[in-house]
Amino acid sequence: MKPLDIVYWMRLGLGIIAGALCASFNVFIEGSPPLGLEAVLKGLAIALLIYAFSYYIIERAFSLKVKRPRKLLTTGIGIYFIAWFVTWAFLYTLFAPP
Repeated sequence: MKPLDIVYWMRLGLGIIAGALCASFNVFIEGSPPLGLEAVLKGLAIALLIYAFSYYIIERAFSLKVKRPRKLLTTGIGIYFIAWFVTWAFLYTLFAPP
C-alpha cells in the first residue's frame, strides 16, 4: 500500500476510536446527560486533540516517504470526522438510557 493510503485508513480507525471515547465519556462518566452544546464542544475537543496527536505521529513516520509532507495533514480529515461523528452518535444512542 502507498503511504497516503495507510494514513487514510489510520485516520478512519482513529475516528472510530475518538467516537467511542466521546460516547463512553458522555454515557459512563457524565451519567448520560442530554447532548447539549457543552457535551458537543467537549466531544469536538477530544476529536481535535486526537487528530492533532495523530498528525505528529504520522508526520514522524511518513514525512520522508511522501512527495509533499503537507498532504499528511489533510489526508483522511473528512473520513476521520465522519467516522467520529457516526460512531459517537451510534454508541450514544445504543448505550444511553431512555
